[in-house]
Amino acid sequence: VKSERRGYGLRIYWDALIKDYKRTQLKGFAYKIIYYETPERIPEEHQKSDLCGVCRKELLPQLTNHITILNCGHLFHWQCLKREP
Repeated sequence: VKSERRGYGLRIYWDALIKDYKRTQLKGFAYKIIYYETPERIPEEHQKSDLCGVCRKELLPQLTNHITILNCGHLFHWQCLKREP
């Protein structure tokens, strides 16, 4: 009871609330991606052979999976980003 009067209960509540908010915002950032289905639609500056940052398999030239490009320019397979840890 004394600890709640000092605000410890509120601190735990706010810490959990802030942690949840950060997680939600990070998911929002991850889903603000550019989604491409065909190689012709991928911007020229990204049309080079590259590796997926998650599975480390080649992204191009054979496009067997949908490609996503984050705002920062990193390329990933859509399914690799979609997977939950």
